[in-house]
Amino acid sequence: MSDKLTEAQIQTAILNRVTTKHKETPLENALTHFVSLSKLLLEQNGVENFDEKCDDLLLSYENEMDNYKLQIEKEILLAKAEEIDIANNEKMTKQYEVEIEKVKEEITHLKQELADEKIKKENKEKYLALVKIIATHPKRSETEQAIADMERELKTTEQESARISSEFELRSKQFAVVQHGLYLLKQEYSQG
Repeated sequence: MSDKLTEAQIQTAILNRVTTKHKETPLENALTHFVSLSKLLLEQNGVENFDEKCDDLLLSYENEMDNYKLQIEKEILLAKAEEIDIANNEKMTKQYEVEIEKVKEEITHLKQELADEKIKKENKEKYLALVKIIATHPKRSETEQAIADMERELKTTEQESARISSEFELRSKQFAVVQHGLYLLKQEYSQG
């Protein structure tokens, strides 16, 4: 209840509660005693123990009015207590709403952290897998050294191949000259 009740609304509510709460309210009882007292005062002639009956009815009337006042005061205190409870409940509701929002924000933040941590974990697993693959291969310096050795060996082999090719070519020419010389000798020998 965000709207405060006016004093008139509180009084009306209290009167309604007081007059409808019990079968016979103190106000109804007081009214009954007042009517009885009025009748007694109007018919005072010929009534036995008139003063005593008047005192009894007046005392009953006053007691019922005191009960009615007491009940009204009680209802007022209850209404004020309910207003205080409503105010406290509204305050607590607002505090809970603020706390709920803080918790929601924290949950969102934690979800983001969890997602980030999952990505970090996946990256770490990929990194470790790459490290294992890299570990199966020789170090870069060793590979570079092996390549340099192979390049030297290739260069040496190419030089050796070029030397052998030129030597083969030379020998082939020499062999061709020898064959030609043999052919010429054979022809001379057959002519001669």
